[in-house]
Amino acid sequence: MAHLFNVLIFVLVLAPSIGRATAFFPKNIILNESNAAPYILIAEKATHSLYVFESQNGSPQLLKRFKVATGKRRGDKSEQGDRKTPEGIYFFEEFLPEKELLRRYGDNGKQYGIGAFTLDYPNLFDRYQGKTGGGIWLHATDDASRIDKGLDSKGCVVVDNENLKEVSAYLKLSESQIIIVQNLQYLDEDNWKINKDRLKEFLENWQKAWEEEDLNAYLDFYDQRLFRSHKGNYQKFAQYKKSVFEAPGQPQIKLTNRRILTRDDYAIITFHQEYSSSLLQNEIGKKTLYLRKDSNYNWKIVLEKWEKLQDGALAQLPIKYFES
Repeated sequence: MAHLFNVLIFVLVLAPSIGRATAFFPKNIILNESNAAPYILIAEKATHSLYVFESQNGSPQLLKRFKVATGKRRGDKSEQGDRKTPEGIYFFEEFLPEKELLRRYGDNGKQYGIGAFTLDYPNLFDRYQGKTGGGIWLHATDDASRIDKGLDSKGCVVVDNENLKEVSAYLKLSESQIIIVQNLQYLDEDNWKINKDRLKEFLENWQKAWEEEDLNAYLDFYDQRLFRSHKGNYQKFAQYKKSVFEAPGQPQIKLTNRRILTRDDYAIITFHQEYSSSLLQNEIGKKTLYLRKDSNYNWKIVLEKWEKLQDGALAQLPIKYFES
């Protein structure tokens, strides 16, 4: 079975790089232009695999595969204590080294091995579905035999100590993301490009409407029923944008480090944004757009998050989490 798995990975992912006429790419990775976090992780529960993909010439290419353990019970996590691993797109939020784990949890902290990366489960879409729980991490273990069992965690994704060290070289907190799926699906290059073009066009048209201060076109990108931001619901957001657009002068907006990931009927778009206007000069930050398909299968923004970038936030990988 292991030999067959490796053959399939070669055919689906590696073979295109040596001249196959048709390439296949993971359907969840649409675009990754991020220099700050150039790698995307995908955990596939069915095969107990953790993949690392890097964008090469505009398309995702497989770099590494690691063996992992996931939740003791099969299926998508829905509530606290169900011992299932959630399926979705998550940011890495915090790194907890072994010393901190032992300080917080005493002897119970030993089960996490040399360290743990926390995830932002439940995310917006999990909460929309009424999912509960927390404490979902990518962590190591003090018992490597757990990895061979496959289904042996309370919901986390678990790798052995040495592999966590290797995986950490691909991670940057608050920038890097992991996609967790039951089965990793691939699209042929033509269909993958169709999905990519649609979402790139969405983002570029959203930016254009903003730059041109076309209020009606701009607001049409947002879901009137579900949208939320730091300004409140859609109505409050629309009133705020109307007042901003009525100010003299047009904004200059530059988007870099664009990344688009999808899962089923939702997508998460992240980018670094440079904004200047008559009222605000050179504001730089990270914006995250959460998109969901409406009943007509059109993408709509349901959440918009903005974080001002601090000095050093644009630094590229690698980042050292473990002492030499």
